[in-house]
Amino acid sequence: NLVSRIKSAKKYDENLPNLLLYGVPGTGKTAFAKALAGESGLNYALTSGSEFAKITDLSVANDELRDLLEWAQDDEKGLIVFIDEAESLFANRKLPTTSKSAQDFVNTFLALIPEKTQKNLMFIFATNHPFKLDDAIMDRIGPKIEFTLPAAAEREKILVKYLRSFAQENKDAIVSIHPDIVNKLPEYAESLEGLSPRSIKFIAEEMIVSARRRKDKQLTHDIVQTILNDAKHDVQQATQWEQERRKWVSALG
Repeated sequence: NLVSRIKSAKKYDENLPNLLLYGVPGTGKTAFAKALAGESGLNYALTSGSEFAKITDLSVANDELRDLLEWAQDDEKGLIVFIDEAESLFANRKLPTTSKSAQDFVNTFLALIPEKTQKNLMFIFATNHPFKLDDAIMDRIGPKIEFTLPAAAEREKILVKYLRSFAQENKDAIVSIHPDIVNKLPEYAESLEGLSPRSIKFIAEEMIVSARRRKDKQLTHDIVQTILNDAKHDVQQATQWEQERRKWVSALG
């Protein structure tokens, strides 16, 4: 397991493994990185490839990278650097869409991070588009973990978790959950097909907020069904927009 692998590397002064986390948005990639750092006893830093890529001056970007490496080397525990939207920063240099500055940054990154620096530093690259990452970056990555959308049983557990959490969140306005809700949980889970854990969290929060506005502060089936119908409509709308976007991009190309 990864935790044992990291602890062993720290104990025997071995190189730490770099990871790739890929899959659809909202499936827990950032939460996984934080949990891995906690279980492994390492510190962590979160950054976004898209934000880093906004630095157009290569010398400034290089200085930022050097500062990061120096910080990592001085960290007694060791450091996990989580880079979300990694394809924005480490785009494949073979692609015609990859800018000259992006190509130069990948070259600099590879030069500044030789294998020996991995004793105290590991990278977790997160992306929804792993095929866009540069080949040399992929060669530096060990385990590659796919994050998929939850199945029905998992969706039910996620919904229950957040309903309970949000219901108790406000001590002055605790929301009770009608007994009928429990019996209908499998039905609700089916309605949430295709949604990520993050989306389910938002839906659960909206259910509780709506229930809190009631005089009796109780979550009922009517409230749940209304929120689920709205969520279903939003998913259908998003799918339609994505189809229209693809047609538009295809027409331009």
